[in-house]
Amino acid sequence: MSNNIKKNKIMHSLKIIGSILIMVGYGGYGGFYTKGNINDFIQLWFGAVILAGIIMIWITSKDYYKEAEYDKKLTVLDLCMVFSAFILPNIIPFSKSISILISHILTCVIIYILNINYWRIRWKNK
Repeated sequence: MSNNIKKNKIMHSLKIIGSILIMVGYGGYGGFYTKGNINDFIQLWFGAVILAGIIMIWITSKDYYKEAEYDKKLTVLDLCMVFSAFILPNIIPFSKSISILISHILTCVIIYILNINYWRIRWKNK
């Protein structure tokens, strides 16, 4: 396997994993998965998960834009993903668990669209 194909597989995987880590980390940090108060260690742990996701996204975004052209649709989808992961759970007027479920499903759909339309094309694995 050539180094370029190996690098592309790693970058593609890091982009998807980083996006999911940010979504799940914020949910845990915000107390969406627990009842009542959460202790400092758990909050620190979820903060570290968010940080790991942000670092993965930053590394892969730098690599993505080395060769890919700037696309406004990509920026809009990225902003929609941030909105659905961070803001949407707090404004949906349903119970906490239903709001989280809707938010996570929408975020996963946006990650899927980004993967099919942008990431998979940029980091070819063949």
